[in-house]
Amino acid sequence: MEVAVGPVGSVLLIGVVIAGFVAGIWLVVHRERHLRQLADDGVDVEGIVVRQCGEEHVNPYPYYIRYRYRDGMGQEREQKIQVTREFWTDHPTGSPVAVIYSKSKPSISGVKYQVEQERKASAKHGR
Repeated sequence: MEVAVGPVGSVLLIGVVIAGFVAGIWLVVHRERHLRQLADDGVDVEGIVVRQCGEEHVNPYPYYIRYRYRDGMGQEREQKIQVTREFWTDHPTGSPVAVIYSKSKPSISGVKYQVEQERKASAKHGR
């Protein structure tokens, strides 16, 4: 079965592909900026897992946790991140989790093990 797309459909399809590509580049740049921020002025704190999202038997993703931490001004903040199955299993709701947040921009944070993995990868690639 053939589907005739036409010139308007072709333009829309090309637009969607380009938008996806641009969004992917933005995401990588955004993540790199956050990691640089955490490397520059990161503060280690203990957070708590407030919710696990995902199913025990789904392979291999999505596994998410939502964690809460308190910044230097005493404000509670929450973040939801994707994690490995092992990390998800080892950090049930209510368990402590090591967090790094930016002293200058406390809304930027990450789980310590992921931040350290990214730091090592960046150092290995000379970034």
